[in-house]
Amino acid sequence: MGFSRKRVGRDGKPRYTSYYLDIRGRERSAGTFSSKKDANDAWKKAEAAVTAGKPGDPSRGRQTFEVYVVEKWLPHATTCCRSSGR
Repeated sequence: MGFSRKRVGRDGKPRYTSYYLDIRGRERSAGTFSSKKDANDAWKKAEAAVTAGKPGDPSRGRQTFEVYVVEKWLPHATTCCRSSGR
């Protein structure tokens, strides 16, 4: 079940951030709004999308092969140099 949290913005006005649980049970934000009604509507819409089996933003996990190799794989790769001994 989703919910919204009240917080004070930089300008001193109240802001409401809506949250919902994704398919794995992790808390996700559905956005920040100036009214509690808008925040509640947002988490309800996001929760309905999860229930319907619709994914979130499909471009959110995409990265290029180059970025993956340079930033993720290469720093952790170990090489082993073996001689055949022939």
